[in-house]
Amino acid sequence: MEQELILCFERIIFQFPLFWYSVPACGKSYIDQVFTNEFSKCGLGERTTVLKGKHMKMVYTTGGPKNFYTQPMIVTQSWQMFAEYLGMIWEDPFVLYGGQDESLADQYSEQLAT
Repeated sequence: MEQELILCFERIIFQFPLFWYSVPACGKSYIDQVFTNEFSKCGLGERTTVLKGKHMKMVYTTGGPKNFYTQPMIVTQSWQMFAEYLGMIWEDPFVLYGGQDESLADQYSEQLAT
């Protein structure tokens, strides 16, 4: 079911709260269950044809303010590699720092619309 849905869209957005500079365990489990080698055809170093050209974007929230996260690449590097391995087009992530700033809601809506 999830794999069929992914194939219907050109842009896949992963949204999650940051947990120890990574995706929570349930998010990792989702990746493992949905993006299997059989589905993504990425075994043995071959580039996928199923997901190639689709866009991948991360949206995540943090518990702390922006100055707590001085090296955002730590969070996004593995995701960017994941996207590239699957032949997907990586989009810059959107981060909601602190989870308290309601003014970011408009920015987030704009991100989803583009």
